[in-house]
Amino acid sequence: MCSRREPQGTLIIRTLSDIRGWHSINEKNMFASERIEADLTKAIAAENADDFEEAVRSVFSLGGAIGSEISELLADALSMAWHTRQEDIVNALQDAKDPNTVDALYAAALATHKYLEFD
Repeated sequence: MCSRREPQGTLIIRTLSDIRGWHSINEKNMFASERIEADLTKAIAAENADDFEEAVRSVFSLGGAIGSEISELLADALSMAWHTRQEDIVNALQDAKDPNTVDALYAAALATHKYLEFD
């Protein structure tokens, strides 16, 4: 249970995201999260790398409280070769601490990508 007092009028949604505790997001972040999820879904379906990059950047505005739907989309996108945002996705999933993404993160650690050959 959260010990701090939330601002009046704030809708609090609590989701257990890791063993360390609860994340809360306010109503504004909830709507932002829904928009980002829609943007990610649209970019993935169209395989549009530019729109996908913009949506991934937006994920960081949620500060780790991205929810399981976005975590799942990002985990699935890790293995997709049409974009170059794998490192950003890994960072976002690391912040989210969603245990359901461990397998995707493990596979990403072992994957090779042509655009990273110079590293």
